[in-house]
Amino acid sequence: MQSRSSASPPASRGSSAADALTWTAGDAPAVHTQDLAKRYGAITALAGLTMTVPRGEVFGFLGPNGAGK
Repeated sequence: MQSRSSASPPASRGSSAADALTWTAGDAPAVHTQDLAKRYGAITALAGLTMTVPRGEVFGFLGPNGAGK
């Protein structure tokens, strides 16, 4: 992904190459997550998901039913 100017992606707890990415309002990705986590009490269901889905692209999550997609 290329560096852009103007609006910044959401801030994160960590530091990575994605921290430096910025986008213009019309060029912002459809989805951007960084170090996303989901916990159910003491159970960690998801940890450290970082991804960017550009506008106009289709992404899918594959896995068994009940896997928490």
